[in-house]
Amino acid sequence: MRGPWQINIIPVIGIIIAGERNCLRSDGKSMENTELGTENAELTTENAELTTENAELGTDNTELRRENTELITENTEQSAENTELSTESTELSSENTELSSENTELSTENMELNTENTELSTENTELSTENTDDIILEEISQGQIIDNGQNDPTELSPDEALTGEWIDEAVKNVAFNLRHYKFNSFDRRYFTEDIKNVTYGFFTAFPNPPLRQFHWEVYTHCSTGFLKCLKYLNEKINETYHLRKTDTATIAHTSKWRLPGNRDLINQADDECLRLVEMDRKKNKPFQGPLEKFQWQTSASYYMCWYTMQDIPNLAMLGEPCDNFANCWDPERGITNRDFRADDRKPYACAMYSFCPDPCCPKKLARSEEECWNTAEPRAPCSRLQDKACSFDPTANREQLSIIYNHWNVTCKCSNPGFRWSSKFGMCVDINECENGAQVCKNETELCMNLPGTYSCSCSLGFEWSKLSKSCIKNQFLHEEINRVIEFYSQENAATTKQGEPLSISSLVKKLIGYIGRKKIFIVEWLMLAIDDVF
Repeated sequence: MRGPWQINIIPVIGIIIAGERNCLRSDGKSMENTELGTENAELTTENAELTTENAELGTDNTELRRENTELITENTEQSAENTELSTESTELSSENTELSSENTELSTENMELNTENTELSTENTELSTENTDDIILEEISQGQIIDNGQNDPTELSPDEALTGEWIDEAVKNVAFNLRHYKFNSFDRRYFTEDIKNVTYGFFTAFPNPPLRQFHWEVYTHCSTGFLKCLKYLNEKINETYHLRKTDTATIAHTSKWRLPGNRDLINQADDECLRLVEMDRKKNKPFQGPLEKFQWQTSASYYMCWYTMQDIPNLAMLGEPCDNFANCWDPERGITNRDFRADDRKPYACAMYSFCPDPCCPKKLARSEEECWNTAEPRAPCSRLQDKACSFDPTANREQLSIIYNHWNVTCKCSNPGFRWSSKFGMCVDINECENGAQVCKNETELCMNLPGTYSCSCSLGFEWSKLSKSCIKNQFLHEEINRVIEFYSQENAATTKQGEPLSISSLVKKLIGYIGRKKIFIVEWLMLAIDDVF
């Protein structure tokens, strides 16, 4: 039982507890509010940063829009320019088509003109060949020719005097280099080494067609004399890689190497020789390229062959074997090829073998004369004749223009009497005894008539054959009639010329028949055969 002072504590405690709870709740909410405030502050900061970034992005977007606008403008302008260029290209294409058509027409005209020029060139060449005694060529357009053999080709100025030993060595060097060209080169104007089935060598003929012009340095030095030419060629050749002194054949000859004893030494020398040949082929030193080298060697061969035809004493003998192709070791034939034409014991044999084509024996290798003409080779000039032997006379081949154009004079033996070989036509032709200067008939009383393989003499006009004297004698009656015909013709021709009409043969015959009478018509017919010759 409670006293009066006693208070019911339970409700109070409940109130206190409730208050504490409310305080706790209030404190919890306050803390939550504080945290939320902090978060809101952070979010506000982030929003501010995002706003700043958005502002920056907006600025970037503005710049991008401006750049895009500029690009669109540029693209529009470029498109307009492209349209203009396309229009211009179309116009140019049309113009090019028209120009192409015109070029085709001009090309056709040029081909026709070239054909005409070729024909004219052929005619001029034939005329030049026929008139070599009357024309001294100082300059030509297709391979210039100078010196007709009247000048001394061995003169040098005092400061250029050369010793005999030097000349002999230089001749060997030049012969070696041009022999390599003759047997191992090809026409660089039309072919490259990548072309299959290229024909190598100029042992049958010089390049055809010939050079349009000489190599200018060769022309400058070789047109003034042999020794100046030799000096220049030797100096130029010494700048190349493939030299005579490094060739396998030269080394083996000077060292007196023989097989099989010195095979290893020969193989070593040949390896080095082949290396130098390959360098010479690739680098073409000292020339600008293979085309200039070809022009140089062809020009040099023109001159050295021509000097050989002039019997220059320094070319008579080389003093060493020349029976090789100047191309290192020959795996098929060895150091020497034993070609019968390369016999240095015969005057000018090695010079001919090194510098000139061989029109009589168009073969790269021949061990005997019989191999030259006993062959099916169509270029052998005498191969179609019964006697196939061919001879070559250098003294009949001294015209440089003919040498360059391969117009060689050779001699073949014709089986039929009264015929001789013509190099111009490549066949046996009749000998015209009436025009070769021989006095085959009596000039005053007889006329010469050429016949196939022979000739015939007949009495001249106004003469008749006498069986008694076995000669042509004067016929008085015929002489009188001839004089009457000549006088009558002169009068009638003068009269008709005044009338503006020339006297024809037919009208003259009719008048002569009436003038002389039918009894002598046979005389008139006989006389008319010679009227054109009389007048």
